[in-house]
Amino acid sequence: MSDGRQRPRSEDLQEHDLTRAKIRMAHLLEVQTGYRSGSRYWAQPGEPRPEYDPEHTTLTERRRAKVAELKGLDRREAKQLGLEWISERTLERMAAQYAECGLMGLVDGRWAPPAGPPDGHRGAG
Repeated sequence: MSDGRQRPRSEDLQEHDLTRAKIRMAHLLEVQTGYRSGSRYWAQPGEPRPEYDPEHTTLTERRRAKVAELKGLDRREAKQLGLEWISERTLERMAAQYAECGLMGLVDGRWAPPAGPPDGHRGAG
């Protein structure tokens, strides 16, 4: 699947794009684990929220709850996060991308600069 180019890294993102990716990650982790940090050991006050409590909900129920929550966001906010068209399937894809690539799997491809060659050198110009 590799085209020989180096994958973008978090260091390649502008600050606001890195922030957006981290917000997306927190939403995804809440779905996956019940906690925005991804762990009960680093739970924020009030976590897990009832609709995301892994002791009382299934992953499918948590995905449905997150879809409903994100659809309730202000349209501009949702669009800025790239979550205006969220669905259960989108959350499944995001989880797979996160499992494969970590935080960078949640970055919208339009946010990252074009990837360079694997060795970081550009051709002679």
